[in-house]
Amino acid sequence: TRQVEEALDAGRVRVDPTREPARHDDGLRRGGPRPPLAGVQRWQRLGLSPQAASLAQRTALYWIRDPRLSTSLLTALLFPAIAVFLPRLPDASGDDMSGMGVFFLLFMGFLLGTVTGTLQQYDSTALWILVASGIRGRDERLGRLVGTLPVVLVLMAVGTTAGAGFSGFLPVLGPLLTAVFVSYACAAALAMVIGARWVFPVQPPGTSPLATKGTGQFMTTALIQSLELVGGALLAAPALGLLAAGLWGPLPWWVAVPVALAWSVAALWGGVR
Repeated sequence: TRQVEEALDAGRVRVDPTREPARHDDGLRRGGPRPPLAGVQRWQRLGLSPQAASLAQRTALYWIRDPRLSTSLLTALLFPAIAVFLPRLPDASGDDMSGMGVFFLLFMGFLLGTVTGTLQQYDSTALWILVASGIRGRDERLGRLVGTLPVVLVLMAVGTTAGAGFSGFLPVLGPLLTAVFVSYACAAALAMVIGARWVFPVQPPGTSPLATKGTGQFMTTALIQSLELVGGALLAAPALGLLAAGLWGPLPWWVAVPVALAWSVAALWGGVR
């Protein structure tokens, strides 16, 4: 605007020169260090770079504040409910439906993983902040992942525990929690790679999370998301098979769980790199 151009020509840091300068403005004008963003320091204590820590803080906030993301959290909670009620539905065949209950608990992890890996798509024009700052791809992926984990891990733990408690799976809660995390980690790792290669459109900011208006290329988006789900399931299959062998086969579950967790961490590391 004309006001901005006048401020730039005059060398001012504010468009309105009558406003009192903020403390951080004075620091910037003197060439001093930029003030830290609120909450970033606790992420830096984990060993994150300043860029990754800043993105982790923003990601953690947006999981709660952005309706498009918070709706994904509420949708994920539907799957533990399905896992509880599905085995209790009348079934003329008399088959045991508890296995389908476990499937829906695992699907909760796959769903949250695909959303985690495609968080870049929800930035819209705010992605220019990352482009302009020159952030490395691995710092961008690591910041989004670490900022997501506190929210998602609590949600998966609560949903899985509740589903196991009402479905009679509490004796195997440890392996079941591990299986859900394996599903999440493998889906997120694969979606990180696919989402960086094919940036498909999502609902723009301010629109209804359930609307498809503004997404465009709906078929392309559906195909890519299906690829992420199927690919994540294939990536998780070895670890899930190991957990199944630990529960119903000759392998002790206390051996299968650490190996499955190591597989998950390796998948996430590979996705970030």
